[in-house]
Amino acid sequence: MPSTTQALLVIGFFSALGLAAVVASATILLRKGALYRWLEPEARPRRWVLTAMLTLVVAFVFWFPIWIEWPHSLIALLPVF
Repeated sequence: MPSTTQALLVIGFFSALGLAAVVASATILLRKGALYRWLEPEARPRRWVLTAMLTLVVAFVFWFPIWIEWPHSLIALLPVF
């Protein structure tokens, strides 16, 4: 069974990876980058929808590792959605 330090390092790594993915998608989509311009105008999502979805992803990235490691903590018992 891995030690607590190793578990926290793994949780921290995956949290940082998830946060980097959210920041990358926000940069690409919300700043109207090449991917955003590549989409047809009718298929482009509204910016407030993207912002709301990315906010939920960030909340999940921080909530999920806490829920896995400490399932009975106060923050783990709060629903994300």
